[in-house]
This record gives sequence, C-alpha cells and structure tokens, in this order.
Amino acid sequence: MDSKGLGQTDDFVWGHSWGSYLGPELARRHREWFHAYIATGRIINFPESERRSFAYSLAAAKKANNANALAQLNSIAPYAAPGKRIDLKDGGIAHKWSDHFGGLMAYRTSQER
Repeated sequence: MDSKGLGQTDDFVWGHSWGSYLGPELARRHREWFHAYIATGRIINFPESERRSFAYSLAAAKKANNANALAQLNSIAPYAAPGKRIDLKDGGIAHKWSDHFGGLMAYRTSQER
C-alpha cells in the first residue's frame, strides 16, 4: 500500500529476458503487490528456443568435429522434447555448448562451466 493510504501501490515489476518468463506468473499470483508489469527482451516460446539452440550447438559440434561436445550433447538428446521437462543439469550442458559455439551468451568466459 502506498504511503497516502489510498490502497494503491506505485511499484512496478519489470521482467527482462528470463525475467519476462517469470514476471507474468509473479504478477498473476500477487496482483496486489504491483501497479503494473512491464516486459522487455521477452522469451516468447522457451521450449522451441531451447530446441533450436540445441540443434545449432549439435550442428556446430559436428562441423568442428568436437568429440567432447558431441558426447555431452548426445547424452541429453532429445533435448527439450515436447512434453518433457527440461532437467537443470541438461540445461547446463546445452547452454555450455551454445555459449562455446557462439550462441546467445557467446564468448563470455564467466559463463564457461
């Protein structure tokens, strides 16, 4: 509640990137906490994005003849299969190689696992 006692809040929730995936759920569950929800850099279809990223990494690993990447990626295949929950460990492997081969968070050494 605001300091004026009017029963309204001046607080906003802003979700960017991964936060745009979590923000709507937070706003839905606790509408009374926020005046509005704002999203930028939205994730539109997380499972499809994960499938495409995985396919990109697998193709790049084959092209580079990177046996280590191929072994790790194949160990989690099929990754992000429809109706299958994505295991956190599998996501770590998929993102590690996406980063390595120039994906979204490419070449950030702090992302290396």
